[in-house]
Amino acid sequence: MILIHYPTAYKALNCFIDVYNDKAEKSTDRLRTGAVMTAKEIIRIYGVSLLKANAMQEIDQNNLPSLQTNNKQLSTLVKCSSRTIQRHITKLQSAGIIINKIFHGSNSNFELWINPNILLIKQKLSVDKLKKEFQEALERTKQNELKSTFSLVQKTNCPDTYPSNNSYKINNIIIDVDNSQRSSLSLTSEVDTSYVTGNMTGNTGEIAQVFSEKQKKSEEKKLQEAGEIASRADTISDRNVPPDPARDNSLNLYVSLLWLMARNLLYKNTFLTDRQVLIAKKLIRKLYDPVSTEKLSNTHQHYVERISLVAKYVQKDPEHRFVPLPYRYFDTNNLKGFVGTKQWHQADQQRKKEVERELVLSRIIRKYQNNQKKDTALKRPQLQLFRECENTIGKFNDASLTQRFHAAVLQHDTYRQLV
Repeated sequence: MILIHYPTAYKALNCFIDVYNDKAEKSTDRLRTGAVMTAKEIIRIYGVSLLKANAMQEIDQNNLPSLQTNNKQLSTLVKCSSRTIQRHITKLQSAGIIINKIFHGSNSNFELWINPNILLIKQKLSVDKLKKEFQEALERTKQNELKSTFSLVQKTNCPDTYPSNNSYKINNIIIDVDNSQRSSLSLTSEVDTSYVTGNMTGNTGEIAQVFSEKQKKSEEKKLQEAGEIASRADTISDRNVPPDPARDNSLNLYVSLLWLMARNLLYKNTFLTDRQVLIAKKLIRKLYDPVSTEKLSNTHQHYVERISLVAKYVQKDPEHRFVPLPYRYFDTNNLKGFVGTKQWHQADQQRKKEVERELVLSRIIRKYQNNQKKDTALKRPQLQLFRECENTIGKFNDASLTQRFHAAVLQHDTYRQLV
């Protein structure tokens, strides 16, 4: 599937235009705001047309189709006349943003080809292909580890000792195996190797058998703690849900934006491998999957606010506060990770509402009292202003706020009559 990442494409377009305008000899040759808006709308509707084309047949990244549009469609989107659109397209052609145009008559759509260096198109692999590549990579890893194991087994059968303490003897093969496993489990906790330490001067065959069982357990634990990518791919592929390219594109955009924010705020000084980043995005995708398309924008805003809350919390005491690695933090089964910040966010929103009510009450009291201090000619009618203030406070549906307002602005006898 061919996709256009709009923020990246728009940034590339802006850089291309800046370079072109700097080299322009005349000011009239430069691209103005109107032409830039036309170029962005062309890129946007081209992305939509690619999604529709992908639904019918697979498109090759090296042979992209043209965009079929017309002046009326573009003028409606850009809010200008058809004649202005013609001038914009001519300027975009001279600038090299549009590399070709084929005109098919006044009553037909014309075809446009956009500079691929600006689009920065990427090809998204299907779930089946990703699953196949993952399985192949896993098989290669197993074979490499087995080869390294047999090469270590053939080295020596003699035990080695630590020079600092001769009472703790350990076979050098076990040491190498332990180090190799720790380096391959960057996302998991260390494997308990206590059962193979001690006086291990037996034959090499027993050591290899122990390692084989240990490797099998570590592989199962690695898949489980890393998020079980293969099982998730099976679950996604088995869903009887019709494909929705537009929703899929939106989900990918929101996932990328949220991960970019989390990477910059929560893991700025943390080294993460490509595999860890891939797992993090898959787990974040699970947070968006249950959300309907209409609520994606609001949900993304809530997630952004929750990431900001966590970042502020860590910044107050960075020496003692930290965020776990993404495979743990964004796991939907971890109630102490990102899922647990939901209640935290709700409490923060409630606190903000309470602060807002207090500020509004204070402002209205000052407004009424300042009006009382003015001269008679400049003073607003007292009853009218009083009713306006009451209506403003009544929007919060809190009787205690109204009582506090009455107590602050009314005389004691009048307040006693109202109560």
